[in-house]
Amino acid sequence: IKHLKNDELFLDVLNLHRQGFITMEWSLVAEDTRNKETNPNAYRYIMLGCDENDVIKERGRMTEHFRRMDAQGGDYVLQKEDVFKWTRCKAMQARLEAVARAHEIENRRKGAAASDANEKANALFKCSTMSFSFDFLNQFMVPDPIFTTLVKLYCHVELQGQSEYFVVPSQFNEVRRNIILRVLRDELYPMLWNEVQVSLAKTAEEFVCKQCCEKLLQMVDVQPWRLTEQAIRQQRDEDRLKYAGDVDDMGGGGAVSDDDDDPEWAREKRFRLNGLCSILVIVNEVGSANAEKCVVALINPFGDPIDMRVLFKHFYREQNADDPRLAADPNSIYYLKNKKMQEHKEQFKNLLKKHKPAIILLTVTDKEAQQMKDRIQAMLDEREMAQKFNMSPVILYGDPSVARVVAYQSRIMEEGVYRECEDPLQRIAIGAARFVQDPLTETCQLWHELPEENGLFKLRLHRLQHAVPKDKLAQALMVPLMETLAKVGMHINRVRRSPHLSSMSMFVAGFGPRKARLFRKCLTNAVSSREQVAHMLAKLLHRPLGKDPFLSPVVINALPFIKICPDLRDTWDAVRIPGFDRTRLGDSIRPWIVSLCAEAVKMLEAPDADDDVAVRRRISLADDPLALAIDEHTRTGVMERILQEVNL
Repeated sequence: IKHLKNDELFLDVLNLHRQGFITMEWSLVAEDTRNKETNPNAYRYIMLGCDENDVIKERGRMTEHFRRMDAQGGDYVLQKEDVFKWTRCKAMQARLEAVARAHEIENRRKGAAASDANEKANALFKCSTMSFSFDFLNQFMVPDPIFTTLVKLYCHVELQGQSEYFVVPSQFNEVRRNIILRVLRDELYPMLWNEVQVSLAKTAEEFVCKQCCEKLLQMVDVQPWRLTEQAIRQQRDEDRLKYAGDVDDMGGGGAVSDDDDDPEWAREKRFRLNGLCSILVIVNEVGSANAEKCVVALINPFGDPIDMRVLFKHFYREQNADDPRLAADPNSIYYLKNKKMQEHKEQFKNLLKKHKPAIILLTVTDKEAQQMKDRIQAMLDEREMAQKFNMSPVILYGDPSVARVVAYQSRIMEEGVYRECEDPLQRIAIGAARFVQDPLTETCQLWHELPEENGLFKLRLHRLQHAVPKDKLAQALMVPLMETLAKVGMHINRVRRSPHLSSMSMFVAGFGPRKARLFRKCLTNAVSSREQVAHMLAKLLHRPLGKDPFLSPVVINALPFIKICPDLRDTWDAVRIPGFDRTRLGDSIRPWIVSLCAEAVKMLEAPDADDDVAVRRRISLADDPLALAIDEHTRTGVMERILQEVNL
């Protein structure tokens, strides 16, 4: 196998070998210098433990084998002394044919480069049934360069010509030659193959882990959908044009009022502008031809289920008034079923009118998702329905892969609202909506330190992910979760109000599963300063009372990744939070930030004077304020005074 960098080919072959589908052998190959120009990847088969004379004998043995087969019209009758030769020739024939096909595939691939895909495929697959003559196969045999070199080193040789050596025939050389051959075949070559196998498997596993991390990062590193002021203005303009009675009504009056004094809409608008959206999710039952139900669930902006219904999965379809089966028998199953579907359709409309969700989420579980979207959009476009909304819901498709793993994970099924849902479809509906609201937190709860409890392994991230050791894959999958958390931070007050968001706490720097579980129990009151967080963590870590909690390594690592600000449901204002604590900067650079701010205030208060050298110097260094702060405060000694004033 020729292994290329960033390629999982070897792991694919090794996985098939472990499953018993193929038998994997190893061999040494040498570059084919004769065909290097036409086929750079061409190679020849090395006959292990053979020198030039042995290769000539092997070629003669293969020639005799083919001739006897041609004479007998197939496999010839074996004599007792021919069993070893026949077995070896059969094994060598299969290996040499594999080398020959590799050459032929490259030639045919170039010949079919201008053809269509079907012709290219046929050209390659026809190579598998090709037969080769003995003279064509014999050319791929080459002597073992390692064995030849060792024989020249350890045997008595004589110089024959300018650069050729001749091994002197003697009993001494024969014994040494047998020793070298036995050491290579029994010891060195098996060790070489094991090391190469480990190296190739390690490289391939690292590549698969990298691919899994990239796929997982694409899933979790996504901002939640949020409403924009531009979208609000755009819809209002469209609604004025769509629902105006005549040309005079186009300037004012429409389906949506410009008045935002409605407290309910003002509150909902504030949530949506901050990326907190209520979601109406629809999950169809799949798995059998008789699956006819779906779950419709309303999830509020903070991930809590508000309403949940079980409806017919085709509730959105229009009833055909001309269907003779409806008029035939009002007590028939078909009639009653259609009547119930119409009732479910009205229930769905009432849910829309009552809760006014920001998003209608359709989980893609079958081929009817597109049809469902078109029919629901037609419902929303009806004038009576549209006038109920200040902002029309957005219809989105949702990937239920994470939600499905959450719904069937035994550990998660016993937590929070999932404990109250007996139907897996209900758990999938809640999980799918929460995944749209915050992909990171919903995915983080799948991770567990025990491999058998780690739900991330059940996500389809790569076709070879199950061939990678679980501990290695688990370590790799932590990286995209930690990187994403480092970008967004952990909103500590929102986590306090919504416990299902606490799953991300284990990926905060300095925490981990054990500290995260204890940290969740400490979130009882609103957090308004880093000092409060530091004391909370110090108490959690049983740090002595006399020691400064800010000097704890856990506190130093964790603080930059914790966002301190009021939750939208809180009644207190962000004014209570110190200015530096509203940032995500490390506490170690607090003195520099304080000094920079103090210097900026001085610059604002300084009089404009062209002859003020200091002012001109500050302006010239304004592009690098940190360099300015270091230069100014180190030179003038102001830094020491600021440090004393702020007690740092």
